Amino acid sequence: MHARDIQSEKVLFLYAGSPFLLAVGGMTAVMMVVLHWNLVPRNGLLIWLATMILGLLGRAGLVVFFRRLPEQDRALDAHWLWRFRLGTLASGLTWGVGAVFLCQSGDPVYETFVAFAMAGISAAAITALAIDRVATLFFVIPLLAPLSARFLLDPAELALTMGLIVLLFLLVLAVIATRIQAYLEENVRLRLQAESQQRQIQTNELRWRFAIEGSGQGLWDWEIEDWDLDTGRVFYSPMWKAMLGYAEDEIAPTLTEWKTRVHPEDLAAVHGVLMRHLDGESPFYESEHRMLCQDGGYKWILDRGQVIEQTPEGMPRRMIGVHIDVTERKQAEIELRIAAAVFNAQEGILITDANQVILRVNQAFIETTGYASEEVIGQTPRLLKSGRHDRDFYAAMWSSIDATGSWKGEIWNRRKNGEVYPEWLGITALKGGDGQVTHYVATLHDITERKAAEDAIQHLAFYDALTALPNRRLLLDRLEHAMIVSERTRQVGALLFLDLDRFKELNDTYGHATGDLLLQDVARRLLGAVRDVDTVARLGGDEFVVMLEDLGENTDDARNVAAEIGAKIRVELGEPYQLAEHRHLSTPSIGVILFQGRLASVDELLSRADLAMYRAKQSGRNRLCFFDLSMQVSVDARRALKDELRIGIGQGQFVLHFQPRVDRVGRLFGAEALVRWTHPERGMLSPSEFIPLAEESGLIQALGDWVLESACAQLQAWSRHPDWVRLTLAVNISDRQFRDANFVERILALLERTGVDPSLLDLELNESLLLQNPKGIVASLDALKAHGVRLTLDRFGSERSSLGVLKHLPLDRLKLDRSLVRDLPTDPKAAAIAKSVIALGDALGFEVTAVGVETEAERRFLEAHACPSFQGYLFSQALSSEELNSSLAASG
Repeated sequence: MHARDIQSEKVLFLYAGSPFLLAVGGMTAVMMVVLHWNLVPRNGLLIWLATMILGLLGRAGLVVFFRRLPEQDRALDAHWLWRFRLGTLASGLTWGVGAVFLCQSGDPVYETFVAFAMAGISAAAITALAIDRVATLFFVIPLLAPLSARFLLDPAELALTMGLIVLLFLLVLAVIATRIQAYLEENVRLRLQAESQQRQIQTNELRWRFAIEGSGQGLWDWEIEDWDLDTGRVFYSPMWKAMLGYAEDEIAPTLTEWKTRVHPEDLAAVHGVLMRHLDGESPFYESEHRMLCQDGGYKWILDRGQVIEQTPEGMPRRMIGVHIDVTERKQAEIELRIAAAVFNAQEGILITDANQVILRVNQAFIETTGYASEEVIGQTPRLLKSGRHDRDFYAAMWSSIDATGSWKGEIWNRRKNGEVYPEWLGITALKGGDGQVTHYVATLHDITERKAAEDAIQHLAFYDALTALPNRRLLLDRLEHAMIVSERTRQVGALLFLDLDRFKELNDTYGHATGDLLLQDVARRLLGAVRDVDTVARLGGDEFVVMLEDLGENTDDARNVAAEIGAKIRVELGEPYQLAEHRHLSTPSIGVILFQGRLASVDELLSRADLAMYRAKQSGRNRLCFFDLSMQVSVDARRALKDELRIGIGQGQFVLHFQPRVDRVGRLFGAEALVRWTHPERGMLSPSEFIPLAEESGLIQALGDWVLESACAQLQAWSRHPDWVRLTLAVNISDRQFRDANFVERILALLERTGVDPSLLDLELNESLLLQNPKGIVASLDALKAHGVRLTLDRFGSERSSLGVLKHLPLDRLKLDRSLVRDLPTDPKAAAIAKSVIALGDALGFEVTAVGVETEAERRFLEAHACPSFQGYLFSQALSSEELNSSLAASG
């Protein structure tokens, strides 16, 4: 077979595959421009895209001119092959320049994405170009070499690693491309040779057989007697038999010998191809399938044949063909897939054979475990065992892999230096064509930082993020314990409720960042003013509580000690503060309540200390006041307000306002319903002024039902407008509401009665709810979720919720609390926690909404870390229904 014939086939193959490759290249280029539109200079992007499109159009024109040539002249001119190669070189150079240009974003994630995209383009190109090594290298080297150089010249450690990976990937592709070209050229050569030999059969069959045997191919000759495919004599050449490991006398001259050796999974497809040729639907028979060898293994065989003799009636009488062993080519394809998997991975990769012997690892694995590749290849993954898991753990893991083909979960492993670390591990079983496992691929990711972030989130349940003081929950726990001890020992204790005077003025004048500095300094001074055994807590805002214990059995003596400590606190907090460049004076108003035993609840004690603090403020600020019965007037006023609240609910004095929610591009996709009380004497009251009263009095049930009814009415109104029909509306559900035994039934009945789409109603639940009967809560949430109702966890990170419970909740959304959002630009710890919450939500499949976004700095931070949606004054304050509808209408 002449080299010119092979070259002709090569040219035809290259031009035949060009349209698909050009279309994919064009779409990929457009996609890369879109993804990097806001990351690199747009003029450069457009110039590069224009250059790419012009190059692709030029190559497309070349394909059109080639196809218009007479069929016999298409591949005879050697210039057409070099024209194709030069076009491929131009495309490779354009991609290579583009890859370097796209890596100017400065974002490691996008730069890594570009590297992976270029690697994928290179691997994809091999499938269309591998028949010509020159064309393959003309495309791959200009594409990957500049990108590798770009990373290698970057001093960053990750960039150097990426550069080496790209360079190594280039070398692997070059080697594999060379091997595939050899196989494809051999395939072309053999096919052309077989076709030539088939023509020779009609004139000289013996000569044809000699040529086939001499080429290393097996020959078969079938004398067809009927259409049963089970009868007729078949001649199998010695090479045919030897190819499968059989001696001359070990295979009888029957078709059954062939059929019983075709792999059962391939037999139906092979039979179909053969019958189509016998029916005259195809000019020749060709099939790639597995055949059983004498040693019990299977080889991939390329089987080709053609009917060469027919009966007078036109029925097939004789068919002749060849067997070609293509097992090595199939193995090369597997190696290409494995290479792409290894070098395209960010996470650690470990590949073993079916017996779990490690075959190869990638650089990320080496960096994570500390083992060099030569230290683990040939070993089993057992060298990483930490000893923290028992046999049942591993038995369950492998049971899952055997049943489903994969396993994912957290595991403890051990580095080379002996350090035990948490790891997210995924194991996938790869199966061959016979359905048997050939390899295991493990992906591993060090989650040490994530676990630390989870611990930090858990820490938020008990400690204030800004001051690191105990929060309200921890204070209540300690107060409850102190009251029990006091009841037993008769020792008097005291609560000092502190509020900083004119703190709001400081925030309004210098901003929240300066206010936070003051709160942190106040926390430090309080700790220095009390005893080590005392508790200093921050309730929120500028409110602090100091709990004193063991003040003696005499109430008057205890009162004097509390007064002395209070005076010391006033002196300490009254000293000037240096808040960055601002000098500030601040004083506290302090309310004190003594306790001995459990004569009152912890909430009552806090409430009375709070009342005493307000009396101190009313007395001129910077005062210390002890609670006395005269302050009960304030309690009575609170009771009166509860009565007015009950009347207001009955008389319809409440209205809903709506705070919009927007996505990352500023598009409004829903809102949160916020209830307001139109008090007949006091005017419009915010929820903070009456919701606690509603909770205490049990009126929250009636008020909550009204809010839900009104929210569904608003959704009904929106559904009549075609542009607003998919707006969602979030409604806050109190713990007391949710704990009602008939809550789920009432929600479902309301939705059925109003006809509202359940997926548009978003119920927001407090994080504190998770601490109460988690199993019952999950059951209720599952019932709501089964009917399509959306579920959101409000103020995530502000309570002591269990992450173990969280993973079982059928939530749609987590709300990142304002207490974390406001510290993002300045507090690295708050930023780390916020990023962890966003990542945790993404990992669990929950959308995350940042609440209380008030500044551009906060928005930019959240946007940079992939927070998908926002809510806050930066975008809109709470609006009435009419105002929101007007805003929606104005926005189109």
